[in-house]
Amino acid sequence: MADNNSHHEDASVAALQAAIRHHVRYSLGKEWQHLSGPELFRAVALAVRERLVPLAGITPRVLSAARSQISPSVLFSCMSTVSVSDDD
Repeated sequence: MADNNSHHEDASVAALQAAIRHHVRYSLGKEWQHLSGPELFRAVALAVRERLVPLAGITPRVLSAARSQISPSVLFSCMSTVSVSDDD
């Protein structure tokens, strides 16, 4: 069972990495080696948002309204409080 879970996690990580690369190339129009820190942050945010929005049941209309009300500094502040570790 642990091997199956590990495979699923590996597939999820690979899918997220592919989504980040996709957004770097097609959403930002950049090459990986020419990315700035803020551009990488944006690509990661876009890739993660793709996965979270359907899970939360958020409609495109609600997302659009929220986007106009949330500043990047608030988003960064919220994300900086999240800790990711191998123990989770």
